[in-house]
Amino acid sequence: MEAAPVRVHLQTPEPAHAPEFLAAVSASRPLHRPWVSPPATQAAFRAHVARCREDNFRSLLIRRNDDDAFGGPRNLSAIQRGNLQSAYLGFYAFVPYAGLGYMTEGLTLVLRLAFGNLSLHRVEANVQPANTASLALVERVGFQRRPPFSSVAPQTPILRYRGEKPSAGSRRARRGPGTQYWRAGRSLQPDAATGFQRQAGGRG
Repeated sequence: MEAAPVRVHLQTPEPAHAPEFLAAVSASRPLHRPWVSPPATQAAFRAHVARCREDNFRSLLIRRNDDDAFGGPRNLSAIQRGNLQSAYLGFYAFVPYAGLGYMTEGLTLVLRLAFGNLSLHRVEANVQPANTASLALVERVGFQRRPPFSSVAPQTPILRYRGEKPSAGSRRARRGPGTQYWRAGRSLQPDAATGFQRQAGGRG
């Protein structure tokens, strides 16, 4: 396994981060539309920080080591304990740091935290099918495309596409209107960079 990323680190949002965070959100609006609506006001950011104190939510800022610049947040929400030990992943980047590899490194750190300190067994990401940048990101760090309620090995990130309706008569697994799930690959292989499992082969 390769060494942990060294260009970025994680930080929990604090009230003092509001001016820098909101400025980054404002500058990144063209990048975020239509995929995500981050906190864009002082009140919204305060609510976000307050939510970080809840047991079922974690927000982590990706910050560059060299100058502490904001790369973008990663959120683990709907954290469930007990038998499930699971969470949903949300994320977005800030300009001008999108596409430079910082988000990949930051997401790798977040997943290591999720499966390590937080003792989660499953992390799921719901991604719009047309959001190719986000799809490439989660697949790059080892997420697998899976239908709902499928059995997967513990500590295996899961990718689920959202927002694309199945065609009439489709036999693909569904759960709720406007949601389509895909499974890719036929065999699992460990990924050297992340330690998570990746799938080899074509769409199944």
